[in-house]
Amino acid sequence: MTLRHTRLSAIDSQWPGQFAETASFLEQHGYYRYWLTEHHTRTQSASPTLLAALAAGVTETIRVGTAGILLHYAAPVRVAEDFRLLQLFYGNRMDLGVAAAVVPEPLGSALLDGRAEASMLHFADKLVHLKRLVSPPKNEESVAAHRSPGPQKAQCELWLCGGGQRLATLAGTLGMRFAFHHYLHQARKAAGSGPEITAQYRSAFSADASTDRPYVAVACYGVCTDTRPEAERLWRANFSRQEEVPEPCFLGPPAVCLARLREIQRAYEADEIVVQSVSPHFEARLRSYQLLSNAAN
Repeated sequence: MTLRHTRLSAIDSQWPGQFAETASFLEQHGYYRYWLTEHHTRTQSASPTLLAALAAGVTETIRVGTAGILLHYAAPVRVAEDFRLLQLFYGNRMDLGVAAAVVPEPLGSALLDGRAEASMLHFADKLVHLKRLVSPPKNEESVAAHRSPGPQKAQCELWLCGGGQRLATLAGTLGMRFAFHHYLHQARKAAGSGPEITAQYRSAFSADASTDRPYVAVACYGVCTDTRPEAERLWRANFSRQEEVPEPCFLGPPAVCLARLREIQRAYEADEIVVQSVSPHFEARLRSYQLLSNAAN
């Protein structure tokens, strides 16, 4: 599927109980990939690798992955071994996305379980280690390949997911794909414009054997329905317990949503747009994905 020659994919941070139907629906409607997130709440999944495995099992062609595993709380070797095993079953349609977000206390300390406190310096070291395991330099075999089953030359796509300048530079320096979270950057009123941050990523990019050019995906949240009033109602309903309702990236009927997504794509020069349809009603989320799919084709 294209959005003016740009891939259209989906990210899912909502209630995980309906992920299997969502994955099949997105595949049926031509989405390029389906990403699962890590959130430690009562209504979201804390295990994106597990959900990605299950989603891959109910689909055949759509790329499936994580956006992203919170690497502060994970061992790079374990992550690499998990994805080698996934590739044994599902080939090279797995995406390994990691993020640098931290979990509030006291759960953050519990997840660290005695390991070093989360810091950007420590994160960078772990990311370098993970990349060497997943995508070792030429003529060097991965440590994970010796310790776990998987294809002889397995190589999943490795992504860094985030919204800050430091992460953009780190992704570029390591020659990784970069997923920029436009929605969170917008909601947090973070420093620096999104297009400036992705331009910084491209400027810092250093090609390697696994990624020969910079690649940017931009994540956008919203609701697509037949009418603007209905879209506004569904969007507000999803944030009914919050004092302030955040601004959506796209909202309204298909033509309006598509025009807005194309505007974002041009601003970022994005290779891919990743959407999340936000609504408290599952059927409305699927309908939103369908309308976007029909409009983009």
